[in-house]
Amino acid sequence: MEPRGWQIVFAGIENFFLFNTAFSVAAFVAAFVLRRSRLMRSRRPRASARVYIAALVVPPVASAWLVCASLFPALWLGDNVWAQEHVENHSLHLLNAFTVVADPMLGYAAITFTLLALLVATWAAWRAYFRINRLVECLEIGAQPAPPESIKEVEAVCRRHGIAVGLVVSNYPFSFVWGYLRSKLVVSTGLLNALTKEELVAVLEHEAAHHARRDNLLKWGLTICRYATPTFPLTARLYRWLNDQIEMVCDEVAVR
Repeated sequence: MEPRGWQIVFAGIENFFLFNTAFSVAAFVAAFVLRRSRLMRSRRPRASARVYIAALVVPPVASAWLVCASLFPALWLGDNVWAQEHVENHSLHLLNAFTVVADPMLGYAAITFTLLALLVATWAAWRAYFRINRLVECLEIGAQPAPPESIKEVEAVCRRHGIAVGLVVSNYPFSFVWGYLRSKLVVSTGLLNALTKEELVAVLEHEAAHHARRDNLLKWGLTICRYATPTFPLTARLYRWLNDQIEMVCDEVAVR
């Protein structure tokens, strides 16, 4: 890539860094105010979840759109047009006109943050892997078998919702939906032994709601948005609020 091309890419990262920071702070403030308002408290969890999803998604998407629309087309400008449109110390548009006095340190900071964000996102993915690894440690061959009637109930509910199911032999009670596009319900024999028929149906319907909503895929995409801004302590709080609302939404589905 030509030096001018690299300059555009670095400026794009820098502008995304600045815009996303400002938009993320504004989105968090708006979500926090709505969370405290009577309007939000009177709404159902589904509406609250949509507010938090918008607060997580809109800042990076809007920032990326601004950068692409204003900066990247310059890659296709000819050298003559570039020279006519851009004078010395004003190489690019958007916020670079105001931050040129802080360059190159601001650009280095933006690029450093981008690399750190990728490392943090990778660490989050590995942490999820190790959580599953700890779960595997709970498995045991000598666990108490599940009642046949409970297994039939699990099969009936999963067949009704079109979700695959896997039974794990463990006295530790747990259930979760695993996977993104082709998710699968995983339940333990310990859970089937611990719950009554009505309690078991409630748990299964809750997990089936996660499957129908593709919540795992949603959370994967939101995790990228969550770590795409230096204000990730704020987006982490938004993410926790969203998780609470998603669980309440699935509870409502299970009740219905």
